[in-house]
Amino acid sequence: MLRSRLVLGSKLVLERKLVHKQEQELRSKLVQELHSKLVQVHKQEQVLRSKQALEHRLVHMQEHMHQLCNG
Repeated sequence: MLRSRLVLGSKLVLERKLVHKQEQELRSKLVQELHSKLVQVHKQEQVLRSKQALEHRLVHMQEHMHQLCNG
């Protein structure tokens, strides 16, 4: 009886360790995926800001050219 309890207890400990390991692996995978998405969003924001800055400069250049042409 005592031996069967010890075996059952050992199995429970092993199962808990396995579950804990699986939880850690899943958590790590989710963190990696989230980090990857955040990096992607950050890059998209940089591209958008760069595009907006170029458009802003283009508008000013066009205004300047218009002033030069109209004297």
